[in-house]
Parts: sequence; C-alpha cells; structure tokens
Amino acid sequence: MNGLAFLYPAFLFGALTVAVPIVLHLLKREAAPLVPFSAVRFLKRAPVEQTRRKRIREWLLLALRVSALLLLAGAFARPYLTDAVAGGSAPVSVIAVDTSLSMSAPGTFDRARDLAREAARRAPAGDLVALLAFDDGANPVVRPSADRGSVVAMIDRLTPSYGGTNYGRALAEARALIGSRRGRIALVTDLQRRGWETDDRGAVPARVTVEVLDAGMVQGNLAVGSVTVEDEQAAATLLHWGSVPASVHAWLEVDGRRIGEITFSPSADYTNVTFPAKVPRSGAAVVRIEDRLGYQGDNERFAVLGPPAAARILVIGNAGDTFYVERALNTDTTRFLVETVRPERFTGGDDLEGAAAVVLTATRGIERRGRDALDGYVRGGGGMLVASGGDVEAAFVSSLLGEEGRVGASAAVVGVSVAVADPRHPVFRPLGVYAGQLGAATFKRISQLHGPLKILARFSDGSPALVERSNGRGRVLLFASDLANRWNDLPLHPTFVPLVHETIRYVMQGRERTRELLVADAPAAVERRPGVVLIPNTRDRVALNVDTRESNPTRLTAAEFRSAIARLHQTAAFEARVDARTREEQQSYWRYGLMVMLVALALEGLIGRRTT
Repeated sequence: MNGLAFLYPAFLFGALTVAVPIVLHLLKREAAPLVPFSAVRFLKRAPVEQTRRKRIREWLLLALRVSALLLLAGAFARPYLTDAVAGGSAPVSVIAVDTSLSMSAPGTFDRARDLAREAARRAPAGDLVALLAFDDGANPVVRPSADRGSVVAMIDRLTPSYGGTNYGRALAEARALIGSRRGRIALVTDLQRRGWETDDRGAVPARVTVEVLDAGMVQGNLAVGSVTVEDEQAAATLLHWGSVPASVHAWLEVDGRRIGEITFSPSADYTNVTFPAKVPRSGAAVVRIEDRLGYQGDNERFAVLGPPAAARILVIGNAGDTFYVERALNTDTTRFLVETVRPERFTGGDDLEGAAAVVLTATRGIERRGRDALDGYVRGGGGMLVASGGDVEAAFVSSLLGEEGRVGASAAVVGVSVAVADPRHPVFRPLGVYAGQLGAATFKRISQLHGPLKILARFSDGSPALVERSNGRGRVLLFASDLANRWNDLPLHPTFVPLVHETIRYVMQGRERTRELLVADAPAAVERRPGVVLIPNTRDRVALNVDTRESNPTRLTAAEFRSAIARLHQTAAFEARVDARTREEQQSYWRYGLMVMLVALALEGLIGRRTT
C-alpha cells in the first residue's frame, strides 16, 4: 500500500491562500442597472435561464482559482509516494539475544535466557513477538508471530557461539523484522565494548524503541592468543584481562594425544610459554588452558603442523608455450602446484576451481564459455599473467584489460632489451640484482600495447614491456612477448625463474593457501567452531580459531550504550531524509502539478473573459 508524503510540508500552509478568491467572490456585488419599463409584462420576459448559467460560470471560475492555488502550494511541498504499511498492522517486539563468545562465561547465558523470557512475557498485548540471535551475524530464529510460547521455547534452545559481537548487524536485522511498523527491540547482551567497534552500523528510526538488558559481566578472562611451532618446539601466547588466578595450567595436544604441559603465573597483559616437548612435523596441534571464571570459548587454539599447502597455478597453453613456465614454477613445489590444460580442453569453472592464479600463454581454441569464465575469474578477484605470444589473440586479451587497454599487432624488432621502470614495485623489489640482469635478454618480436596502462617495464625502444591492469577486483599482468623462447631468449637467462615466481606471487594478491581462519570466515559447508578442518573440494587443512578481540571483556556503561543508540536514531533520520529526496526526485509529481495549474489558469482566463 502506498502513502502520500511531502518533502517540504511547510509549503502546505500556502494552501491557506485559497481564502483570498473565496472572500473576493463573496464580497463581489454587481449593481443591477435601473431600466424604466412602460409595462409590467416586460418583466415576465426576463431571461431567468441565462442568469442561472452566469451563476454556474462564476462558481467554475472560483473552483479554477482555488485549484490553481492548491496545486501551487502542493508543487512547492514536493509530494511523493511512499511504501506504507496499513495502519492496522500490529507493532513488533523483537527479542535480540547476544550469542557471541563473550556470553560463554559461567552463568552469563543463563541470565541472558531469563532476561529474554521476561522480555517476551511483558511485550505489549497487541504486539507480535520475534526472536533474533546475533554474534558476527544476525539470525532470525522466530519471525514476528502472535505465538509467544514458541518464542519462549526457542529461547531455551539458544547457546553461545564462537563468533564476535556485532550490535550494528543485530539492530539492522531487528529493524528489517519490524519493517515500517512501530516496534520495540529488547537487546539482551553483556554490553561488551567490542560490539560497537565494527564497521556495521544499524540505523534505528525513532518509532522503534531500544531497551538494553544487561546479562552481567566477568571479573577477568584468560585466552590462548596464538600458537607457533619452530624447530620442533611449540610456543603459545596467553592473554589475560582483569582478575586472573595466581597460576594457570596449560597443555599441548597433537592429534588428540597430550605431549606436553606447563603451569605458569600470568603477568600483566600476556604471557609467552614454551612447551618442553618435541612436536611432530605434521598433524593438528591444540593448546588448552583452564579458566573457570572467564569466557569458555577462547580456552583453546589450534594450529596445522607441517609446511603450508602449495598454491594451485593453472597454466593454459600448448606444450611448446608452457614448457619454460612449468619448469620455472616446478623449481619450488612447496609453494606452487602447477596444473596445465590445453586451450581446446579448457572448460572454465571446473578448471578454475581453487586456482590461486592463471598463466595464459595461448587463447586460440578456447570456447566462448571458457572466455567468459576467465573474464569472470579476474573480475571476481583472480590474478592472471598473460604472455602475448603468437597463440594469444589480441582481441581477447584487450577484453581482459578493460575498456582502456588494447593489444595491437606484433612487430619484428632488432636488438631490443628490457629495462625496469619501477624497481620498487613488488614484482621487482625481491629480485635484487636479478632485476638489473633483465637487460641481458634480447627480443626479436614484441606486441604493441596501447592505452593508459600502468607500465612496470619498458623495451629499449620505449614501448611497454610489462604492464598491469586492474579489472573488477582482480589483477592482470601482461607481458608484451612470449615466454617460450621463440620471440626472445629470456627463458634462458637466470633472471627468468625468480621473475616468474615473483610475478605469480604478485598476481595471487593474497590468494595463497591459508593455514588459519577465524571462525566467522569459515566456508559455508564447514561448522563454525574451533578445530582443524578439511576445506571442501580441496586437500587443504585449516585451523579455525576464535577472534581474540572478542576475548577482551571491557564493557560499555549504560550511558555510553544509550548514546550509541541515540546516534543510530540520528543516522536513521538522515537516511530517511535522503530516501525521501531520492524518491521525490525519481517521481517528480510537482511537475505535473504545475502543468495542471497552468491549464487551470488558462481556463480561468478564457472563461473569465467570456463571462465579462
């Protein structure tokens, strides 16, 4: 259902000017001329019908004048249509329960359940009631319903999670449940300060009241901050806040077997401990501590032992095009896992699944869906190194570079070498003295590159040799020659291997196989709890751990929390003004009002002249 609103409602007071023509109309008196009649019979012939028609025209004139003034006032008020909810819709009371890690202290969540049940019972009689559980995200457990028994039953089933606190997302989701109706949000939480330190800010309109129910606080907390393994020895950093016990017991397990333990006295903020045990070269390690007073979800931290998994590099090209690139990458099999596919066999999505980077040395034979898949891979954040040799089509590479970049025809050259344009660039800085040795390679044929591209290296004739281009969220590096020892002899020089390695590392832009993830960043198919898990569709084992920022029990005062809510009300008011202006500009009904007003004035003038 749509409602009518005005961007500048104060101009509606201008509608009071309609009283002017009405008053003038009532005050207007026409004196009838005195006409001498010789006989009374002439009075019987007075045109009564014509007098009535004149009176109707005068009322029509009045209506046109009043309408013109009303339309003018309405046009200045800038009307627009809004999405309104029927006035009879019931208000909504949302019970938002904090289920983050900081609620896992002994007794805290039991108090939170009690407060949530009480908030559900004392919700106004006419309100619908909804239940929301939140940590890093917000999950509607029960949508607005008149069945309060189901809300209380679901409150009993809530448990603390391993996620962080995010008040902004909780309030945003609660606002979405309320919609355009009046509402109330009962926020059951421990007032942890970290919940307001996120980038999310849920705007709450003034028609929605927010009540904060304090579930309590802890006197202190211990947490395992990090676990590192070096020289077959494990070390851990233990974090602590507030009051902590005089001594703490910690132990180390590998694949479920306890191999070391230690008792220590916590210092000011953190304590580093080393376990006197030899750690295996592979497996899943975990350090655990005892903390009977603080949060229970951060008393363990996991780590994957052994070298990190190699990053999968997909090389697309023919046998002669990919030989030297494969050999260069295979010199470090601990870092790179090379897979090669011929262009005509490249299918797109399946081949690109899990690829940290792509090396493209040939495009002839790639079908349309494969080309679209490569383009989508780059735009989605993938990295690609393109060698513009004889089997690479200029039109396809130009599309990867975007609208501003273009690859022209290749040309034969004589005595051309390469010079680095920016030695500080991440591709060349790790090369050290090898960067200067690039000039030893000679080139016989190069491709012409055009457009405002970022040039990393130039040929000695001044033309671009290596350029960089961002496309969407991804990155493309284009080398204006081949990597197959046909157009140049670069693969035969010692600079080639480190150059390929650093180029691939740069285009991967952080897509290397990670060893550790926060619980909040776990893949969709993985349960969000600490531990060592196997990532679906890969051979990677990853340690899932809690965010130690959530371990800090620092709280907000009630006044600080109310101040934060007040800022959300101001944000909502600002967003409402912006939305109103946007809607009004899109609809522009005031233009139609002015046009109708001009038509009314034109008719008023025409009828007024005829009447006179």
